[in-house]
Parts: sequence; C-alpha cells; structure tokens
Amino acid sequence: MIRFIIKKTGELKTAFSAKESGNKIIVQFQEKGKEYTYFKDSIEILDDSKHTANIDLPFRVYALDKICYRCRRPTEVITYIKYADDTGEDVTYPWNYDRLFRCQTLDHVFAHLYNPLIEYYGLGVLGSIESADSLLVKKYPKRIKYEYSRQMDKICPMNICSHCGAHQGNNYVYEEVNKLIHEKKPIRIIK
Repeated sequence: MIRFIIKKTGELKTAFSAKESGNKIIVQFQEKGKEYTYFKDSIEILDDSKHTANIDLPFRVYALDKICYRCRRPTEVITYIKYADDTGEDVTYPWNYDRLFRCQTLDHVFAHLYNPLIEYYGLGVLGSIESADSLLVKKYPKRIKYEYSRQMDKICPMNICSHCGAHQGNNYVYEEVNKLIHEKKPIRIIK
C-alpha cells in the first residue's frame, strides 16, 4: 500500500498502487480498480519503508525449503500461489485439481511434454502477478528483491538466499509448487 498527502487539502490517502508517468502519478485505490491521475507537484508520497512489516497482504504466503545453488546451505523461499484464471484467488489445500486443470494453457501442456515429471498446473507464483509481487517485495524487502534473470532476460522479483544473498530463480518455485500439489501434499503457510 502507498500513502500520500494531497498538498492543497492536507488529506491523507492510501492507495493500492502508484506509478509515475511523465509529470503525473497514476494511482489505483484497489487492485484492478479505476486509475486516478494526480500531478506530481500536487501530492506528496510518504516513505512508509519503516512500516512495511505491518502491511497486511491480501493473499496467503507460502514457504518452501531449498538448497542455495551458490553456498549449498538450506534457505527458505516464499511465494503466493494464485489460480491462472484472472480471478486473483489463492490456490489452497486441499487442492482443487479440476480448477487447476481448467486453468492450464497450451504453454503448460507443452512444458509438461518437455518435462513429464512435472504436471504444470494453471497457477501463478512469484513473478507472475505484478501487484502481488510488489506487495511481497514491500512486505519482505530482505527476502525478495528485483533482480536480473538471465534465463528470462528481464528484471523480476526473486527470493534471496538468507546466507549468501544469491538470488534464487523462480523456476524452482513454480516447479516445486506443482510437484507438491501433484503429490497431494500441503505447502507450509507463513502468512
């Protein structure tokens, strides 16, 4: 969440997101809500970085254990798990396999053909939904950072090893979540 003050009235507002566009700031008060435009000079965005731990996330946060590729020590990676059908709903245990299959796209099917050990359900994890990624980065700034991914050739949010700081790729997260769902196992929830 982003807080800002309208300078003319002194009114304090809280928004879901804000992005810069030229000399304006485009604000959404709700996820997928209407966009409102303010001139940069007419508002003051407050620095809430001190209060990020108090952010209430509108989704569950799941945790997976992983061995860091660089330091070979155990670290924890976190993610959300959402259906890939644009409803924004969390995927929860017990897993709804019918819905997960209905959400599959041809990309998921081709990925399964390439690697038949993983089912590739129709779901989104860290790196799939910008608004959810942004909230996770704000809530857990020491655990998730925007880093460059060579495999994807772009900057995206990634978990950071708690020991050596190496970024942990999102492919592991996606594949491990799919594997645990396929095995009918619950995934640990931390929030």
